[in-house]
Amino acid sequence: MTLDQENTAAWKNAWTNVVNDVQQSFTPSLPKLVAAEVELVLANPGPPEDALTMTVLDSGGRSIAVVSRTVPAADCAQVLFVFRNGGVKISPGQLYSLRLSGGTTFGWKYVVGGYENGSASFNGQPLLRDARSTFRFKTFGRK
Repeated sequence: MTLDQENTAAWKNAWTNVVNDVQQSFTPSLPKLVAAEVELVLANPGPPEDALTMTVLDSGGRSIAVVSRTVPAADCAQVLFVFRNGGVKISPGQLYSLRLSGGTTFGWKYVVGGYENGSASFNGQPLLRDARSTFRFKTFGRK
């Protein structure tokens, strides 16, 4: 796996719950998306784990890959989702989105500004009304 895209902006304690429709758009430079990593925070203590689903959407909003995993509440800082069958073919330079969904246990960390080749959305709208924002994430690919 090769690191392709990432949000390197420093996190300043902002997050939103993944029970909502939360997405991060990104523009890959490699033709195969192998994995995506997200940075989470324990939002609502409770169950010792929660099931999360990562969906990759193309520019038309169609699902092209889905992977789910159970994440322990005690180890949620960085969560890696590896796509089946060696990854999914994508077109470098085109816009894609990562949709993260789950229960109320975790929040996805975000920053004001940050990653320049995409943005965060919340229930189909910009995450923040008065500023561009981006979730903390990384994508990994291969040629």
